[in-house]
Order: sequence, then structure tokens, then C-alpha cells
Amino acid sequence: SDDVNVRKPHECNICSKRFTRTTTLKEHKKTHLDENDPDQAKLKRPHKCNTSGKSFTCHSYLQKHTRLHAAENDPNRKETCYVCGKDC
Repeated sequence: SDDVNVRKPHECNICSKRFTRTTTLKEHKKTHLDENDPDQAKLKRPHKCNTSGKSFTCHSYLQKHTRLHAAENDPNRKETCYVCGKDC
């Protein structure tokens, strides 16, 4: 038990789970937030898309999502026909 406290000194005050880094603990605490509460939802998913309004927990997820919008608006983008399988 003491060995765990040394290796993982940062403890969640809600569930007692322990972490090696404060940043990991901070991210973990977001799992306890209530997404039905608008104020808590903003904390849990702070990265919001300006195009669709969808929110994400990580900035990198928002960046990936934003690339989808860019692809949708590309005039050279080709669609694959679901009937014949050809690019149109």
C-alpha cells in the first residue's frame, strides 16, 4: 500500500483511484462530471467545433473532426456510388 502511494501519489478525491501525474488525475476527474449539467458538460468537453457545434474531450479529436468538414467542402472530392462502386 505504501509502495503504491509513492509510485502513484495523486489520488482522486471522488473514487480514490491513484495516478502518477497530476495531469492524468485532472483528465480522470472529468469522467465524474455530469454531461446533463450544461456547466459540467462544458468542462468535460471543452473543445467545440465552430461548424457543427459538436464538442470533444481532447483538442486532437476536434482537429480530426474539423478535417472531416474540410473534406466535405472540397470541390474536388469524389463520392463513391453505393450502387455501382465507382467514384463520381
